[in-house]
Amino acid sequence: MRSVGVGERSQHTDGNATLDLSDAQRAAADGDLRGALDPAVDACRDYCQSRGFVSGGDLLDLDDTYLAAQELRRAGVLLGDALRIGDEEERYVLALLNGAANGDRPSPGAVPESMRAVRGLGYAAAVETYRSDVRSFCDGEIPEPERGLLERLREHGKRVKALDGEVEPEDADRLVAAVRAIGDSLRGDDAGVERARSHLDQLEELV
Repeated sequence: MRSVGVGERSQHTDGNATLDLSDAQRAAADGDLRGALDPAVDACRDYCQSRGFVSGGDLLDLDDTYLAAQELRRAGVLLGDALRIGDEEERYVLALLNGAANGDRPSPGAVPESMRAVRGLGYAAAVETYRSDVRSFCDGEIPEPERGLLERLREHGKRVKALDGEVEPEDADRLVAAVRAIGDSLRGDDAGVERARSHLDQLEELV
């Protein structure tokens, strides 16, 4: 057994926000997908800015709603600037729009090639926010081996950003799986470290 804290924690980074996409969903239901994009982007931006992953001193999970909101936020911006929205892109953004609030995300195989950067950059941003909150949770003193794993993770996140998010959707999901496993380890899951190492090893084999 080991402790990652010092004394009683009082950190609190989560604003307990809810993702309200009702305005965007109504526009989409009326057949105005372009009219749905701006309210979707605004709702996702407000939600992500108010969310965090430490609540009452407890480290929360990197949840699917937050991931979907980061992805939808970028999808809305990209498609809002597009001259034409193809059928694949339309199905993809509608799946995000209708599922994000409930934590439903398109599978890696359902992400169109034209939208890979959206998932890559969205997930990299989510992982970086989670890494920052892990530092808060640990009062800036992250124990080993989690500290080393987070450093490896940071390098992969930097690579995704350097590539403007253009990575395989499966790789973006591995980033998320790795940081979730590190969070599990810090909450006492003995197998979390090995899961994180496995995901990071897979990412490094693909570089």
